[in-house]
Amino acid sequence: MTEDTRRAMDPQIGLWMVSGVVWVRCPSCDRAAPVTSSRRGEARLACSHCGHVRDGRHRAAALAPQVQLASWNPRCSRSGVPLPRLARPTAHYHKGQLFARARCRGCGHSDRYPAIAVPAAVEAGAAVDPNLALPLYLVENIGGEVLWVYNLAHLDLLDRFLGASLRERVARPGQMTMMARLPRWMKIASARPKLRRALADLRALAAAEGIS
Repeated sequence: MTEDTRRAMDPQIGLWMVSGVVWVRCPSCDRAAPVTSSRRGEARLACSHCGHVRDGRHRAAALAPQVQLASWNPRCSRSGVPLPRLARPTAHYHKGQLFARARCRGCGHSDRYPAIAVPAAVEAGAAVDPNLALPLYLVENIGGEVLWVYNLAHLDLLDRFLGASLRERVARPGQMTMMARLPRWMKIASARPKLRRALADLRALAAAEGIS
């Protein structure tokens, strides 16, 4: 490892920020296929190997008894007071956009805000796509634990952070970043060599499957 990679700073982003394209196992041919999602909450799988296509927007809502506000730092539309990104049971679609109703604790104003679906399986850390709940393609077993990534951008972030001997995070009350949510077994120093080898194997798997 070079001197530049011995130290890494938490990029302070949520996992959803690297979920625009998620590589899964095609339910038709079992090859790698991308699930793309838009800012409007629409998701679509299109396999280049067998031609299988699946629209996951409505399936995502059915799979997800919970939703959360889409903004990383949502604020009341009237007072500007920060809103919690808590699960909201009153989600609905309007013109293709998923919305959830939230009430401001400051002024009491209730309004609807753009939201994203959160399947229960994803909350549990399962190796599945957050939109269609299909098995992820880039998955590696490490001594009984499971390492998974959505795509190469996700892989690069983990490689830089977990591969560093000194990891720095800036604590922000009320916010849990992607790195802060990593399971404990990934953060211990003794796991670093295994993680780096596993990430290298996933990179090779992606290259072999044409994932870029």
